[in-house]
Amino acid sequence: MSVNYQERFSAAVEDFLKGREGQRIMRLIDRPLRPTMLKGFYHETQILSWVLSYDGLHPPDSLAVTAAGIAV
Repeated sequence: MSVNYQERFSAAVEDFLKGREGQRIMRLIDRPLRPTMLKGFYHETQILSWVLSYDGLHPPDSLAVTAAGIAV
């Protein structure tokens, strides 16, 4: 399973994420989902989370974790 989290420049986020912060969010998405995979499931699974818009009030990382869990 691979996870990719990106904030697009069009999201106009004031604190545009740098490398380490994006990696932290990818780990936040990966860690709770990995144990839920069934044993014997060896298919490549990609979780892509892109922030396209941001309202400035709600943190996009918590929404990304929730959306990934719902999608899987």
